[in-house]
Amino acid sequence: MSVLGLAALLVALPSMTYADNPAPKGVIVTPPSVKPTIQISTDKQSYAPGDPISITLTLEQSAYVYLYDIDAGGTVTLLYPNRYEPDAQVPAGKLVLPGKGYDLVIAPPEGLETLVALATPAPLSSLAPAQNIPFRKLSTTPEAFAQGLQADLSGDSSWTSAWTQITVYLPKGTVLIDSQPRGAKILVDGKSAGVTPRSLVLAAGERTITLEKPGYQTFRKKVTVSDGANLDLNARLETAMGLPPSVSLSVAPTFLAFDLGTNSIGFEVGFAGLIGVSTAARFTGESPGTPGTMYNLGPEVSAQLRLHVALSEGVSVILGGGVAIQNRTLSPVTTSAASPKAIVIEPEIETEAYPCFFAGLGIDLPHALLFGGYDLRRGILFGAGITF
Repeated sequence: MSVLGLAALLVALPSMTYADNPAPKGVIVTPPSVKPTIQISTDKQSYAPGDPISITLTLEQSAYVYLYDIDAGGTVTLLYPNRYEPDAQVPAGKLVLPGKGYDLVIAPPEGLETLVALATPAPLSSLAPAQNIPFRKLSTTPEAFAQGLQADLSGDSSWTSAWTQITVYLPKGTVLIDSQPRGAKILVDGKSAGVTPRSLVLAAGERTITLEKPGYQTFRKKVTVSDGANLDLNARLETAMGLPPSVSLSVAPTFLAFDLGTNSIGFEVGFAGLIGVSTAARFTGESPGTPGTMYNLGPEVSAQLRLHVALSEGVSVILGGGVAIQNRTLSPVTTSAASPKAIVIEPEIETEAYPCFFAGLGIDLPHALLFGGYDLRRGILFGAGITF
């Protein structure tokens, strides 16, 4: 029998016993000698993650009611009572969940999920709701949890239970996305999804696929993904305004970043997600020393051109080169031979130029950039920035 068929059968027969069908792990089954007094049903048999769910419990008489959920991964969560409805005592009739002030929403993982309801004549301290969280997580081992709960109920033979199962499944299809030329950035409904070529599993429905590559016009297409479908999308990118791709770069900055060294600070502006212009100041200023000796006057200032080359999705290598400028001068010499007052001799300032190189790795996060590396003049650097 298929999973959907099994779920339908369980919804139709919510109060099974071991004699009818073996219960899933974590289910407490009403003793065969006791007439069930509680029933459970859901508004649907199959749900996708993110769907709301409505659960109805039907009681023949007043009782203390407990409802817990066992997801496909084996996590047991108490749904009722909860922080919003902490009173487990329920009169005869129907109890519809969720109540006021909260919603019940299906969450991953996908698979067969079990809902178990208990009706007891006395409250169970082991199933009391948490005070600081909406829904108390009871266990990650359903079988051991059920054994402990069975022990709590062993002194009373008048409790009854009901259980049902639902299928959690997200309809989805596979889309193979490629481009000519390759290496274009993929966005699905505006969210980054790697670079071409790439195979993506997408939720069923209408999806907007966007491809971006420096030097080329943006490609955008809407595709309809059906459950279980396999689609191919191969786009031929057109050059931007007829210009060669190598010179057709966006003028607007695409990221701004700061970096820090042991005694330096830098700032970088990036364009097209590929080229960055960096400036930095290394705090090398010194006080005058022995007269006639050279010393650094003010900070060393550098400028670099950096290239960000993507190695894979979210990871890039950064290479940079430029020049560093340092002003230097001689420590002043004083003399009193010309007049009673000392004469200070200020020598001319000399400017020294040094080559500077940088190599490092970058990690691209949603709207953020983290990077680190080594600079020939500044030493080890770490930086962070924002992307647009």
